Amino acid sequence: MDSINENILKESKKLQEILNTDLLDKFIELHHIPKDHSRLGAKQELIAKRAYFLNVKKKYALFITNKDGVDIPDGEYEIKGLPIRRSDYPSYTKIKLAQLLDFLLKSEIISFKSLKEFIDKTEEEIRNLSLKGDISVARPVSYKSTDYKRIPSHVLAMHRWNEWEYKYFTPGSRGYQFNVKGINFDKAPDRIKKQMSKIKDFDRIVIPIEEIILPDYYLVDVDAMLKFAWISRINEILEPLLGKVREKQKMESVVMSW
Repeated sequence: MDSINENILKESKKLQEILNTDLLDKFIELHHIPKDHSRLGAKQELIAKRAYFLNVKKKYALFITNKDGVDIPDGEYEIKGLPIRRSDYPSYTKIKLAQLLDFLLKSEIISFKSLKEFIDKTEEEIRNLSLKGDISVARPVSYKSTDYKRIPSHVLAMHRWNEWEYKYFTPGSRGYQFNVKGINFDKAPDRIKKQMSKIKDFDRIVIPIEEIILPDYYLVDVDAMLKFAWISRINEILEPLLGKVREKQKMESVVMSW
């Protein structure tokens, strides 16, 4: 058993005994509850080597090394409320968020320089993948039913694929959404050019899950793709750290002004 866990368990046991034999006994006596009928009790559950909490309730990640008194040699995560594994996030985003969590909870020392390098490198990777029309950075979406009170934008983008490319999307089907800002008329088929003259707003297209890449005549809106796949996700998860950095910068600017 890890010596740190052993010491924590030893102290937890002492605290547990105080709670169960002193405080809780007085509590049930105060409320006239027969001791034989009381189900109140405190016990140690988890030991986490590291924890990361967002600035709101019930959003955190724990790196657990002991559960119910049993050591977990390699550790395991308990995640509540963090947007790490959401089904509507691109697959590449989820891989990178998992790596970010490892960085925050498994590193002995968190280097802000290394963190920035990781963020910047991932941003560049997502930019390049977006330009290539790679589905790993596209948003997974689904066509749930025909009973929408107002047809969602991604379903309209599915209908557009049906009209422009080939019939595929029906209720129950899934695809990958790309933000786009037009088409390349030098590469686009004539049928697409004709369709473009009929529409006013065109900012996204959804391709079937059987496709592995967006046709190259669609012009990807890289900034919009990057914002959803990475920047907004990073801002949400790193708010506790970014908030401290901003506060430090604010304090430094005040000092400098004096």
